[in-house]
Amino acid sequence: MLPSRQLAQPPSREAPRAAGIGARLVSNHAALGLLGYTALACLVCAAAWRSPASVAVGNPLDLPEFLWFLGWYPFAIAHGQSLLLSDYIAYPGGVNLMWNTSIPLLAVLLSPVTVLASPVIALNLLTTLGPALSAWTAFLALRRYVRHWGAALVGGAVFGFSPYVMSQSLGHPQLAFAALVPLIFMTLDEILIRQRRRAVVIGVALGALGAAQLLVGEEVLVICAVTAVLGIVFLVAMHRGQVAARLPYIGTAIAVATLTFGLMAAYPVSVQLFGPEQAHGPLQPASIYVTNVLALVIPSVRQLFAPGSALELSRHFSGTMENGSYLGLPLIGLVYWMARRQWSRGIVRWAVLLTTTIVVLSMGSELRVVGVPTGVPMPWHLVGGAPVLDHLLPVRLMGAAFLSAGLLVALFVDQAMASGSGTQRRFALAVTGLAVLALMPRPLPVLPATPPPFFTTGAIGQVRPGSVALVAPFSQAHTGSVAMGWQAQAGFRFRMPDDYAYGPNWLSPPDSETQSAMAAIQLTGDRPLLGEPGRQRLLGELRRWHVETVIVGPMDNQPLMVDFMTWLLGRPPAQDGGVFVWWDVDRVA
Repeated sequence: MLPSRQLAQPPSREAPRAAGIGARLVSNHAALGLLGYTALACLVCAAAWRSPASVAVGNPLDLPEFLWFLGWYPFAIAHGQSLLLSDYIAYPGGVNLMWNTSIPLLAVLLSPVTVLASPVIALNLLTTLGPALSAWTAFLALRRYVRHWGAALVGGAVFGFSPYVMSQSLGHPQLAFAALVPLIFMTLDEILIRQRRRAVVIGVALGALGAAQLLVGEEVLVICAVTAVLGIVFLVAMHRGQVAARLPYIGTAIAVATLTFGLMAAYPVSVQLFGPEQAHGPLQPASIYVTNVLALVIPSVRQLFAPGSALELSRHFSGTMENGSYLGLPLIGLVYWMARRQWSRGIVRWAVLLTTTIVVLSMGSELRVVGVPTGVPMPWHLVGGAPVLDHLLPVRLMGAAFLSAGLLVALFVDQAMASGSGTQRRFALAVTGLAVLALMPRPLPVLPATPPPFFTTGAIGQVRPGSVALVAPFSQAHTGSVAMGWQAQAGFRFRMPDDYAYGPNWLSPPDSETQSAMAAIQLTGDRPLLGEPGRQRLLGELRRWHVETVIVGPMDNQPLMVDFMTWLLGRPPAQDGGVFVWWDVDRVA
């Protein structure tokens, strides 16, 4: 929630021009901002757009999973399947997609691209739109606090192309697509401060945005809630005398927002809390993924300007995708200057307090320096074990810190542009330029995303629709499931017992002797010595899964896997479209 004009009055504007011309200028600025952000995002994702149907931005674990998520929703809609439960993976038990980062809203919106082009192109489009739209909505939010639209343009870029968004773009679109976050805080600003629109209307808007964010990424919704609570606490502390007069409007709007959110989110939340195949306990080791103190000033591989010594040191932080805490010395210096020189401005005081508090909370329960715990307790220790918050990775709070830091940058630039002193203006803009250059992202890398031809040609038509196929490689926790990507690109022609999704078994399908045997081959090259009794047990598992087809695709130790399946099924495979296939497995004695 951003402070309003009353608490953060920008310098008085020059005499306004005609209303129609001004409205057109504002509209043009917004369009120019969107165009500029999109161009920058295309540059960052340029490697993907050189061959958008065969490579994608991501990481080996999450890339196939998000291809699956993007493909599932249009398939489910077209074939009358449940949107939030699926037995096409982890068959026969299936998965509860609300316990996973399944981005249902984004997948539905992108379904025309997925259906008409491919899930790979849809994922590349989503990865490109994430920073562009996040920066643009931040621009729209910040525009109301500054006189010069260029100041909001810079502040929006600080948020949308922040190290947080860039690092999460490597496989976590549910976090990297943060375009709803500034809109949520704009509505909170209207409710808590400005109160210019009808309370019912703005309450509906807040509830709808909250429900939409739930269907994009629940963790970001929780981060918004934590940030909003902190922002409200600071506002109340700064303006106690104004609270009572605003409470009736706030009460009405929040009640309407709660009702709207409840109605729109009732079904997905009920599936998550009361549906089958629930996950239990914290989904991630929160103690590892925290902001390291040095990560605030040491650039990582995601920054364009990062010396080799800095990259070597940054490897000791929270990993490539979670090392998004870098603020840089120029930006930290800018925030410090604002705190020292403009502390009397309510909006500056509020933004500095909020940014600092979020950064401290993102450090987790224990202070870490170069990845080493120091034993010094941190504030997150007091709240991190609470329900819901125990699922939140503290380092991801930095996303909100970059929004409030973007506000400070916008205010700093706006003040400089309004200054009558050319020397002061040049100095301030130089500092801003250094801060922006320090955050400049490096182009995102890509991975191959082309399945074996078997899955995208007429060969897949030999598989009976909706039947069960056992596909190698078979996943285990932390190994991902390349087969999920192949299944999505095959148009969900078949079900399979494999999965890489949260559920009762965390990130792995239910334990089975078949999984253990296949994992031993693909991970270590050790073929299990089972004998005939073991062979019969494995065949029994295949029968219980109703497996009709076995497919061995490209993988480590593929010849050993083919030999193993030939022994298990009692006959050699056919070769088709870059894979080895055994048909009519259900007829094996």
